[in-house]
Amino acid sequence: MSPARLLLSCGGVKSPTPGTAAFLPSPFSSKATSSFTWISSLSATISYNFLVSRSESISISFSWNPPPDLSGAISAIRAHVRSLGEIRRMAARKPGVIALFDVDGTLTAPRKVITPEMLKFMRELREVVTVGVVGGSDLVKITEQLGKSVLNDYDYVFSENGLLAHKTGELIGRQSLKSFLGEDKLKEFINFTLHYIADLDIPIKRGTFIEFRSGMINVSPIGRNCSQEERDEFEKYDKVQNIRPKMVSVLREKFAHLDLTFSIGGQISFDVFPRGWDKTYSLKYLDEYQEIHFFGDKTYKVASKEFSSCMMADCVSSQLLDSLAEVNVDDFYTLSR
Repeated sequence: MSPARLLLSCGGVKSPTPGTAAFLPSPFSSKATSSFTWISSLSATISYNFLVSRSESISISFSWNPPPDLSGAISAIRAHVRSLGEIRRMAARKPGVIALFDVDGTLTAPRKVITPEMLKFMRELREVVTVGVVGGSDLVKITEQLGKSVLNDYDYVFSENGLLAHKTGELIGRQSLKSFLGEDKLKEFINFTLHYIADLDIPIKRGTFIEFRSGMINVSPIGRNCSQEERDEFEKYDKVQNIRPKMVSVLREKFAHLDLTFSIGGQISFDVFPRGWDKTYSLKYLDEYQEIHFFGDKTYKVASKEFSSCMMADCVSSQLLDSLAEVNVDDFYTLSR
């Protein structure tokens, strides 16, 4: 009996006999089977079974109680089939290994949208190992760059360096700079920084010099409202005049009592956050992984044996190459640089 006939029967056009079983078309050809067993005229048990390896199989069963008009019934079955596909994909990946990617300057050009080629590669990589992204920007900006389906495209999404953490689309953690430092200390820092920028003599200034995020403060001497051309020009100017390094030096000395970390990144700004709230913050959610490989355009040594930090051009370790056996490594180097 076809799925369509089964659904019609369930809708009351033809009452099925309780206990009757029928096979549904397998979503995974010879590696999976599906059965549909009637419990009553309006409920059934759907069972999936598929082969992971020669000696291992996974079975999933769930009860289905559709409304009389069958509204959404077909989409419900399709959703379960997709879930089964996700489980099968995860079972085929190398366990205990995760590849974490920075966003700006790594998966995308600074503040640009991910290319179709890179997106395709990331999907292929996810077939081999667990994949996550960790960016300093908030989730809105990361979504603008990586796409509206970003929470489903990656196993982990750590926005604001992991202070907002998602796993397989679900929120698993949140931390707030405001609650951590308190309003008085925040106001002290913001007021001093704005006065410093006001007295700063640079070729151009635009707007949004301070962007307050839930887990950090982003400071931009030129202002985040500048155009891409102005970004490029400021980056060149900053390399010669050291505008950001000098500003960071002053702020670090002034607010030493707050124990803050200053991280210069991108073209026009730097991030300010409590010590330990850098990208290594995301490690607290990854205890189940024995190998953690980080890919970024600006990386530094960190005091963590679990966190493999390296420069982009040299970041593919021998262990990860073994995990990438099914992916074209030449493409990986091309897309990563």
